[in-house]
Formats: sequence, C-alpha cells, structure tokens
Amino acid sequence: MKKLLGKIRNDQANELSMVKRLVSYGLDWYVGAMIASLPIIITYMFRNDEVGIVPMSLSVLSTPDSLSAGGVSFLVAIGYYALVPALVWPGQTLGKKMLKLKIVSNDYRQARIRQIFNRQILAILIVEGSVYSSSNILHQLLTILFKVNIAGVYGYLGLGVTGISIGLVLILKSKRALHDFIAGTRVVDLGAISYQNIQKKIKKTDRKQLRFSKG
Repeated sequence: MKKLLGKIRNDQANELSMVKRLVSYGLDWYVGAMIASLPIIITYMFRNDEVGIVPMSLSVLSTPDSLSAGGVSFLVAIGYYALVPALVWPGQTLGKKMLKLKIVSNDYRQARIRQIFNRQILAILIVEGSVYSSSNILHQLLTILFKVNIAGVYGYLGLGVTGISIGLVLILKSKRALHDFIAGTRVVDLGAISYQNIQKKIKKTDRKQLRFSKG
C-alpha cells in the first residue's frame, strides 16, 4: 500500500488547465444528455397526443416502454462517451476535441480501446455514476427492473466516489482522476509544451527500436 501511494505521488506531473478540463466536461455533459434523451422524448411523443415539456424520467412511460427507451438511451450514451473516443476521434469526445484535450495511456502513448472502455463505461458511467446525467438512466433502469430504489442509493454512492475522483485531480500533480487510475490513462493538453516534448521522445525511441529490430 505504501509503495502504491508513493507511486501515485511521484506520478509524472501534467501540464493541464483545469478550466479547459471543466469546460470540456460541461460540453460533453450537455451534448451527451441531449442525444441520450432523444429515445425517451421520441417514445413519449408517440404515446401522447399533447406534448409539452417532457420530463427526463423513465417514470413518465409505461414499464415496457421505459425499459426499451431507457435501454436505447443508455446505449446512445455509451456510443457518445465510449465509441466516439475509441473509434472516431482517438481519445477524444466532442468536448475534448474542441478544447484540444485527449485521453492517452498513462505512459503518454495512444490509449487502447480497452482502456477507453474501462475509463468511460466501467469507471465513469457505472462506478462513479454521477459524473454524467446519462448514468441516471442506468439507475432508473435498475430501479424498474429490481423494484428497489437503486437510483437513490446508487446516486449517493456515486457522488461519494465522484468526490474522491475530483479530490485526486485537485491534489495530485498528475491531475489523474479515479477513473484514470482504473483505466491506466490520463487527460493531456495537446498544446502543452511538456506533452509535445514527451511525444518527440516517444517517436525517437520508437524509431530506434524499429532500426534495431530491422538490424
């Protein structure tokens, strides 16, 4: 344990603006919430003649509809938060791309798809569960399925874990959150001089290894 804590404290410093990270999060929170809510809104509109403001809750739908709309909604969220940075823009959601931030492996190489999935789905949407509003859809689905107030309990636990995650970002010089430790990743600023210098070293090392393997 002591060795692990020492390794965490001595993790490489990260030249990352907290303002840019916060703005990026805000953009992703909004965009993700908007597109993930579409299945619920569309289902509600099909089932109701008079439509005003649609509450973002599965409780406004009947049980079969709430399960199907909620399931599709959560899959849409996974598509935005995980598939986009895994397959479309490596290491970047729309918010991160706009702010020129990127999720990379902790060794500063490109994050593997498994790392992106572990970070975005397992760690953020499921374990922390309160970082994005889309997680609330999962909580509601579980509550409907098991007929237990999982949403309330899960919500409080998620807030606690998220608080720990935010605390790590604020106190550690690596600025890695709990989900970064789970996935072995970190968020970097593509315009940071330190990041660019590390990338030059990595490319130089890779070229040497390539020449050595050929020789």
